[in-house]
Amino acid sequence: MTGLSYQKSNILWLWIQSVLYGIYIPVFGASVYILASQEQSSQANRRFMLGTAILFTIVSLETVCTFVDIFMTSDIMASTPYSGETPEIVQEKNISNFIDCFLDALNTTNIIFADGLLIWRCYMVWGRSIVVTIFPVIMLAAGSACGYTMVYLDSQFFLLRLRTAWNLPPPPEWTQLEKMYEYMSVAYYSTTLVTNLLMTSLIAFRIWRINKGLRPHLGPDHGGAYRRIVLAMVETGAIYSACLLIAVVYDARSALTATQALGVSRSVVVMISGIAPTLLIVLAGLRRTTEPSALVSTGIAFHIPPTLPVIEVTQSTESTSPTRGDGQVLSETDNDKPPTEEAKVSLRGEESDQSNVSTLVSQ
Repeated sequence: MTGLSYQKSNILWLWIQSVLYGIYIPVFGASVYILASQEQSSQANRRFMLGTAILFTIVSLETVCTFVDIFMTSDIMASTPYSGETPEIVQEKNISNFIDCFLDALNTTNIIFADGLLIWRCYMVWGRSIVVTIFPVIMLAAGSACGYTMVYLDSQFFLLRLRTAWNLPPPPEWTQLEKMYEYMSVAYYSTTLVTNLLMTSLIAFRIWRINKGLRPHLGPDHGGAYRRIVLAMVETGAIYSACLLIAVVYDARSALTATQALGVSRSVVVMISGIAPTLLIVLAGLRRTTEPSALVSTGIAFHIPPTLPVIEVTQSTESTSPTRGDGQVLSETDNDKPPTEEAKVSLRGEESDQSNVSTLVSQ
């Protein structure tokens, strides 16, 4: 990548961003269809639809701004030297510096929404536990501060070059701003990477733990839905984390030019930050992942009467009679018997946990 010229780098990253945006459009459409076509539209579904729409809008705006930036600066041959250039070239670079302010602002806002959506999922799955989300919220706030600091530095780049005569090189403050920008960029993507890894791990662990608790009551063959949720979380989280890690490495390597480093962060990370949470909604709605599975699709519904929740298990391939934990078929007289205290204790503790996971499945 170090051998690519300024224009070749721009064309490459614009092409990558266009391909990812082409993937994003059908994924977003599928998520809207899934959320809108459910039998009972809940307030949570509407919040998820609003969140995914905001992410898609921000990514679309950034795609347009990137195209305008590259189109308006097509005569620039290098990103850093200013000395001895014509007024027209300097004017194009001023336009590029101005658009950079909007691109970094959209980038930061998009990742805030994506990570905030992930934190909210973790909050719901962990039974609305505030303690679990304290550290991720702190990391999100720190990353947001770094991101908007980059926007401020972009504005200083623009004003500093704008106030300097076209036939003079940038003042010494320019180099100081560049170093500060590099530090903020590494810190920004590092905090986002930590937040994403932590949230994905916490959600996957919680669902695995609930599945383990339900297994004695439902049997080992009724955990397919939960395993698919965990796989979907891990898959989408791993893709997003890999892109963030690449952005951290690229920004930290001084051998790369600013254009190539920004190309990774703006063309790849921003797109994946919108695609990953939207794809998770699609995978959860379809109840499948990229891993082929022969498991039978099983739906688990919890009804909450005044005394004890009743578990109804339905399989798509065949109908079965309700059974007790020991595998014996329940007769109609058994269903009329009052539940034992042991059954009350064992199932009541799983009721709230399963309802939280059901929220994630439906969305």
